[in-house]
Amino acid sequence: MPRSGTPVHLDPISAVASCVAEVLGIDAGPDGGPDAGAGVDPDVRLTELGLESFTAVRLRRRLRERTGADLPIADFLGEASARSLAGRHPRRPPNRAGRPEPAARPRLPTPFR
Repeated sequence: MPRSGTPVHLDPISAVASCVAEVLGIDAGPDGGPDAGAGVDPDVRLTELGLESFTAVRLRRRLRERTGADLPIADFLGEASARSLAGRHPRRPPNRAGRPEPAARPRLPTPFR
């Protein structure tokens, strides 16, 4: 189970909203349970909720830990919302330990010889 007790089986928007609530200190519901992230409107820009560069880095790390999504930091700024972030990564099923499988690393091209 993730560090704060947030269930891994939340739908993608709720999972992102839960992470946003936790990182930004928005009321995240009781003990990070099923109502986690209920205080986050999924269509409001994250910057309007108080996200800035430092908290964007924290949110990026939290999402990677919880969902396996490895999004570029630029995806968190500007017009980004919980809904838009949830739509930018494929949902990965949890592994045997209950954690999402990490995103596959892209292979670098083999140099010509």
